[in-house]
Amino acid sequence: MILLFVAALPLAITVVIWSRCFPTSRFQDPGDHESAGNRSSSSVGSAYFIVFCILCFFLILDSQIESGDERIWAVFLTTIAVWIGLPFIARASSNKAQTRSEYVHIKTIYKILTFVLPLFYLGRVLLKVLKGLGHGRPFRINGTPIVSKVSNSSEWSTCDVKTCSDLDHESRRALEAVWLDNASKEHASVPAFSKLSLQLIALAAPPELIAKVFTAAGREITHAKLCFSIAASVSGKPWCPAEMPQILRGNNKFDSLESLILECFVDGCLMEALSAAHAQASARLAEEADVKSVFSVIAEDEKFHAELSWAILEFLLTKVSSAKQERLFSEFRLMKSHTVPEFYPAHINQLIEKADSECMRRFGILRKDDVDNLWEQTLQDIEYRLNSIGYSDGNTIAAGSCHITLQGSDGVPDLFGNQPSALGI
Repeated sequence: MILLFVAALPLAITVVIWSRCFPTSRFQDPGDHESAGNRSSSSVGSAYFIVFCILCFFLILDSQIESGDERIWAVFLTTIAVWIGLPFIARASSNKAQTRSEYVHIKTIYKILTFVLPLFYLGRVLLKVLKGLGHGRPFRINGTPIVSKVSNSSEWSTCDVKTCSDLDHESRRALEAVWLDNASKEHASVPAFSKLSLQLIALAAPPELIAKVFTAAGREITHAKLCFSIAASVSGKPWCPAEMPQILRGNNKFDSLESLILECFVDGCLMEALSAAHAQASARLAEEADVKSVFSVIAEDEKFHAELSWAILEFLLTKVSSAKQERLFSEFRLMKSHTVPEFYPAHINQLIEKADSECMRRFGILRKDDVDNLWEQTLQDIEYRLNSIGYSDGNTIAAGSCHITLQGSDGVPDLFGNQPSALGI
């Protein structure tokens, strides 16, 4: 809702300013036709140059937002100031028009820029929600998932994982990139759960929830070690996460309780359920014994993390009013219109396409149509769960009605006990 407000308020102000400040009396006489003698393109060219400079300016601002700069509010305020100032810039440009056609042309340029820009920025923010998601809960700074880079060290590649050595060059590159990407995301889940624990403590959450969140962070360390170990086995080089100083510099406070609830729903209830289904399907497909075991461990843990997220969501919903709960359920429903999120960045998908398909299958790499089916199934499961907590009939969660249930409908056990695995972890 905050995102909608941020987008709608400047747009409304701009509409008012545009209607009051933009000149409408010039070139309104039907008899006023341009002639070949007074045609001039200099004013139109100037308008296009100004628009080009504004777009470059917004690209710079967008890169600042993307990098999690601490001056995020200064960036937003500057963006809104330029946005509101667009009608005045348009008026100054249109006053230089020599003909009616130039006037209409300039006015159209700025109208498109003024009314498309809000939609573009709102879309950019919404796309960040699903950007670069994969296994594990993402750590976000200003809404953008952040992961560490990798370096060569054996500190995180200590699990006894073995994979086949008969890999061609392209397949080895693709598998190394896939497992390093998985490892970085699992590693980023550790501070993500730590941040979540602080937020729950601030909201006086039950001790059971807080304890499970801390334990979940420990399980993500195991996931990261497993993924780094597979990457090391495939590449023949040790791997570990590099320094991640941005988690200390970024603004890690949640803007509002509603944004925390939306993040819990997307990152936990939805994406961790999808990650569990993805890992489970990969475990069934994989033929490499240790790779199959790693996928199985991740699938079971992610399934439990999704259940934990539902328990957290029910608790958080008791902290907001009935009206806000209804708005949040409407936001949840919008997720059904999203396309399937990409599990890997574009450059890794390109490496997978170049690799041997049989080798990718042996390592549990799913095809796109398989992931599409998992997404549809996950959305159906999400719909069912939303119905069970009051989504379908408009019922709301009453304060004190939160039930912390850490077992799924399919009988998934509490996975935070001593879980046996083929890897002895």
